[in-house]
Amino acid sequence: MASSGGGGSVKSSNGNGRTNPSTGRSLSQSSGSPENFNNPNANASLSYHATTIIKTIKCHYLWTISNYTFVKDKDESIKSPKFTTPDGTEWYLRVHPLGFNRDVPERNFVSAYLCVYQPNQGHVQAKHRGKILSFEDDIHDALKTMERSAKMGKVDCFTRDNFSWGWPEFISHGDLFDDEKKFLQNDSIRILWYLEILVEVENAVNRIEIPRATLGVDFGELLKSGRGSDVVIRSKDNKEHRAHKLIISQRSKYFEAMFNHPTKENNKATVDLPDDSNIIQLLLEFMYTDKVIGTGDVPAVQDLLVAADKYQIDNLKRSCEFQLIERMASDNACQLFLLAANYNAEDLKRESKQFIAANLRSVIKTPGWNELKDSEEGFGLATDLLDMQTGREAEAGSGQESMA
Repeated sequence: MASSGGGGSVKSSNGNGRTNPSTGRSLSQSSGSPENFNNPNANASLSYHATTIIKTIKCHYLWTISNYTFVKDKDESIKSPKFTTPDGTEWYLRVHPLGFNRDVPERNFVSAYLCVYQPNQGHVQAKHRGKILSFEDDIHDALKTMERSAKMGKVDCFTRDNFSWGWPEFISHGDLFDDEKKFLQNDSIRILWYLEILVEVENAVNRIEIPRATLGVDFGELLKSGRGSDVVIRSKDNKEHRAHKLIISQRSKYFEAMFNHPTKENNKATVDLPDDSNIIQLLLEFMYTDKVIGTGDVPAVQDLLVAADKYQIDNLKRSCEFQLIERMASDNACQLFLLAANYNAEDLKRESKQFIAANLRSVIKTPGWNELKDSEEGFGLATDLLDMQTGREAEAGSGQESMA
């Protein structure tokens, strides 16, 4: 099992240094001719469709360790907070700053392992990859690379006896502390772990395949064609979008109040909104298809979140929060916190607050920091974070003097 984590390919092992056998999967199916099946005059034949379905779930876990230089010479492991995957299995990551093997004379590698608390039914099988991210890495690109690598690798079986699998040579100290490689920034490191977990093997014979769901596609075509529309939504730039009162009032509390109560708009064929045409188009596409289409960069997603909040499209607002959390960086974290505070985006507010606290030294150098300090919503947060940072530095200085 190979890993791209730490800048090199190394062998996977469990905590005991043993290698476990891999498992494979196969998919076989045969299909008959629909023409013969439906035509009684055709040559008599029977068609059997056998399917073996191996169901998996995919997820990832990002772990940030701050003040890493305080533990870089620690001879014991560091454990992450536990996390639970959708199959109910509880996991955690374990890092050994000086390596797992204490018998090696030159302990110049960091070891990293994925560990299971209580495996379901005595064991759980998973493909996984770990990687330490530089602060220039894009998490989406890294996950794509890790997923491709994991698919070509072996399956590790986690049990009560063999509860951890990973890399004894996850990254060398030389690479980790190389300033040009930017694995360590603001005294923090980020470890990303990708998992694909086997949850069920299902066999079926003479199975009737369920047609692909097309509701979203069909409603998207309905929006595009405007067939049967009974209202025109006009943007501030005078572009018109044909829609259906029944659909948008079901999807938006704002439009529900407009069209299901005796308002002047309810009797009008045209509704004027003070928004750009592209925002209105994105809102309508989500209300018809349940998908966020073509949101583009972070400012565009921010604008869409504001519109989703105004028109009370809750699922769209949550989708925008998730996209902004995934794209959070030092140069936009303060703006995202203020956006979340102003529009009651609780998930985004929590994640941006935690990000700012973990990356304070880089965040305070951005223009957004001054905006945060000057705002009513962010003044208290900025003050608390600066006090915390000052306290940590004072404690660090005190510890150095006592050791001298």
